[in-house]
Amino acid sequence: MHFAQLSDRTGTIKGATVAERPGTINKSLRAADVIDNFSEMMGIGPRCHGTALEGDAIMKFWRLLWRVVDYVMAVILMLMIVLVFANVVLRYGLSSGLREAVELSRLGLVWLVMLGAAVLLRRNEHLAIAEFSEVLMPRLVPLLRRLAYLVVVISMVMLFMGSFKQMNANWNNISQITGLPSALFYLAGTVSAALMVFIGAVRVFLPDALLDDDAKDTQAGDFHA
Repeated sequence: MHFAQLSDRTGTIKGATVAERPGTINKSLRAADVIDNFSEMMGIGPRCHGTALEGDAIMKFWRLLWRVVDYVMAVILMLMIVLVFANVVLRYGLSSGLREAVELSRLGLVWLVMLGAAVLLRRNEHLAIAEFSEVLMPRLVPLLRRLAYLVVVISMVMLFMGSFKQMNANWNNISQITGLPSALFYLAGTVSAALMVFIGAVRVFLPDALLDDDAKDTQAGDFHA
């Protein structure tokens, strides 16, 4: 056999002789097929965007999940503003106050920060200094991005394990002011860490996965600028 044929998605390799380098082309094809199959299964590959992505059930669920997260964060922020403002007015205007306002605001702040960290990771908007790597060693940028997401995965696994243990240990620790369990503080870390572990694990293999189309365009424009 003198010619190795690829699938329609990747095109055709012409003029490649398998006998010259035994197994080299087949190994390359198998590696490419693994990545393509993973991308197709998750619906997150670089070719899975636009109209083709709209019909994918996994990505529909993924977008719905983050839409719910955005709404939850908006509601938490609104409740925090109302609680803090009402407490200030009552304290300085009527010499009174809401005892639960401080603790509920603190709980809301924890959830807002932890969910916000996951949202920023999904949008690839965390603070990063990439000028040196992009200028001095641009060929290593894809590898460095994968290593960065690997560090994220390891860190978030540690956060998940610690938060999960503390959450289970504090379900019976009830606040005397609000009547809520202290485990709700650690639940925020558990949920956020789980989301970021999933995002980071996928992006170790596909750094541009799970991004919205506008975010992909913006990132591509920044990289080529």
